[in-house]
Amino acid sequence: MNAPHVHDLLRQRLLEAAGIVELPVCHLPLEMVEQSEWSPEFERLRRARMVMGYYRYGGLTSPARRAKLQDNVGSAIARLQRYYRTGNQECLCDAANLCMVEFMVPSCHQDPSWQPVDDGQHARRK
Repeated sequence: MNAPHVHDLLRQRLLEAAGIVELPVCHLPLEMVEQSEWSPEFERLRRARMVMGYYRYGGLTSPARRAKLQDNVGSAIARLQRYYRTGNQECLCDAANLCMVEFMVPSCHQDPSWQPVDDGQHARRK
């Protein structure tokens, strides 16, 4: 990959100062992007906790497990707040798993839907 030229850097700074931000062009192979934008360790730790939850409480749709998963989103937020206070990264795995469980077996919304939006649309959709 070639180093950027001075005029490219100056152009980028001028565009940023004017509030015009161009999306970066990625020239990396997909395999390299997947390696740099994903954590196999995070995934391994999350999966291990989901497996342990299965053996402790039963499957996600079992009555015992459903009783424990009343408010997945609220529980995920509580885990994120605990991480913010303590720095314990296990809380991040727990929060991610609770989000995944809410996606798979919703408990917070009667009619969940998948409606992808661009970054700029999140603030406008509230």
